[in-house]
Amino acid sequence: MEKLFIIVGAIVLVAMGSAFGAWIFMLLWNWLIPDIVGLPELSFLKAWGLCLLMGLIGSMVFKKN
Repeated sequence: MEKLFIIVGAIVLVAMGSAFGAWIFMLLWNWLIPDIVGLPELSFLKAWGLCLLMGLIGSMVFKKN
């Protein structure tokens, strides 16, 4: 039971860290990008999705053989 609690806690911490990073990304994007490039503002879920996509692409590009 203790191992399950540790695993669930780790998953919650990773999700919270990911959500916080997406929130920071959303704030920076909505502050800078619409004025500079003219792209639309992002919602939180779109920012989170972009962060996940960039992480996946980055892990494929910089993968060590």
